[in-house]
Amino acid sequence: MPSVNYVVFLSYCLLHLCRNKTKIVDAGALEPLLGYLRSSDPNLQEYATAALLTLSTSSTTKPVIGASGAIPLLVEVLKGGNPQAKNDVVMALYNLSTIADNLQAILSAQPIPPLIELLKGGKRSSKTADKCCALLESLLAFDQCRVALTSEEGGVLAVVEVLEEGSLQGREHAVGALLTMCESDRSRYRDLILNEGAIPGLLELTVHCRAPEGAPNVLVLSSFITTSLLDPDRRRRRLDRRQRWRVTSVMH
Repeated sequence: MPSVNYVVFLSYCLLHLCRNKTKIVDAGALEPLLGYLRSSDPNLQEYATAALLTLSTSSTTKPVIGASGAIPLLVEVLKGGNPQAKNDVVMALYNLSTIADNLQAILSAQPIPPLIELLKGGKRSSKTADKCCALLESLLAFDQCRVALTSEEGGVLAVVEVLEEGSLQGREHAVGALLTMCESDRSRYRDLILNEGAIPGLLELTVHCRAPEGAPNVLVLSSFITTSLLDPDRRRRRLDRRQRWRVTSVMH
């Protein structure tokens, strides 16, 4: 395998010197990059993911990268790579996900657990959080990803926290992700989202949301989850919990 210095040089060329990404791929750059992704050397993985991130920005190279088998390897780096490599993987997967076949390949690689782990461990207002939520917005259209998210401890909460504390772009993607869940099965996911405290973030976002793109989603999601607050059975349960809390407080 080539030395780290060689890979650094190759990555530099890809990132800074070469503008025609199609020619780079046609020249056979993908094969060695896949080898570096398989490496146990975190530096090689980092340089390879940086190069693939750059290549993934081209609409003509996205299908080729997907067909090369890069996506499962990228998800493996997302699970165990160094922090910079993980950040670049999320960006690359988001770029690649705009192609239907690539999105299916991402689904097959089971990306939800490492995505949530990355989201929980980083700043909610970071670019990485923005892209995590943007990718989740696409993935949560599929039942297997919704099940995976709700099976992860703190999975829904991690998305709600971006809604509360993220950048404006990240918050809008978080709304899109949560709305996708509600639209798929309101009765199944509405209370999960509500119980994680989504209401304050939604109310604030209705004021700050970029019009007109994000505003409709915010209003629709607000309507979805606040409807349950008007449900008589739910209100009764909330009152019962409050009464039990008061009794317990008096006893102590």
